[in-house]
Amino acid sequence: MSPSDFKYFSSPISFGFKDCNLETNKIATCIELVFISNPLPEGPYCPKSVDQTGGIYDYDGVSNPGLQPINHKLLMAMETDGFDIVDDRGKVRIAHPNDVVNQRNRTKKYCLEADPDYKLKLKYLIPANPTLRKEPSPIDNVLSLVGVSLYGVPINGPAPSIVNGPKMPDGSKGPVGDLPAVDPCGGHQDPSGFYHFHMFPETINNVLLTHNIHDVRCLYVPQTVNTLIGFAMDGYPIYAHLDINGQEPLDLDQCRGHVGITKDFPFKVYHYHASNAESPNTLPCLRGVRADNPLSLE
Repeated sequence: MSPSDFKYFSSPISFGFKDCNLETNKIATCIELVFISNPLPEGPYCPKSVDQTGGIYDYDGVSNPGLQPINHKLLMAMETDGFDIVDDRGKVRIAHPNDVVNQRNRTKKYCLEADPDYKLKLKYLIPANPTLRKEPSPIDNVLSLVGVSLYGVPINGPAPSIVNGPKMPDGSKGPVGDLPAVDPCGGHQDPSGFYHFHMFPETINNVLLTHNIHDVRCLYVPQTVNTLIGFAMDGYPIYAHLDINGQEPLDLDQCRGHVGITKDFPFKVYHYHASNAESPNTLPCLRGVRADNPLSLE
């Protein structure tokens, strides 16, 4: 990233340069970006009853797995799989994640909804001079940070598993059976109070159509096919699914990246592409080196 790249972001509170520690134990120059949390409309998440439709979820249970709306069909699949999330009156049990995260042996399960904290500030550290790693870094747990959208919203890896529980950075697992609902744009509130994405919202409507989902759509984020949608935490840009010529790239690596010319970078640059069909449509790994503690809250 360079000072000219700031023009792509929507209203950061501040930006500047500072020394930072990289995950390779080297000291480098990072760009520091600060945003106010929750800049976008959001929801819906959990339906109140089996007769309503909420957001979406990529269910990993035995019965009717896959990306789908959170409605009667998904809720009944969870019940069939032994996750008691609906009460005797057909009402969905809803809870804040912090209220149930330590109750590992309970039989009742919940659809999880956290509350927004509009006073939070999100500080990002992104290497100013991106460098490629020898081996990609996987995005494999609930706190793995993929990047930052041009709205200043964090982009995380896949939403936590219902069947296996959320995988934490220390290797432990959270409680199983709770539904971490995301909205039709692929985001939800962190328990700390800031909105973040688990999918790239700019291509999500085509992902929904690919999975025969027609009753919910992302309404808050404009859909695109080949524009810049954010920066990965390693400093490399992220684009929608088509390249500058309007073609599907054929040379993407295992992290959905390649080297080429883009509209914003007329000289060849390594960059990533979102999927417009797969769920999740984010990146499975990062090729570049990230800063230590790339996201902090104020």
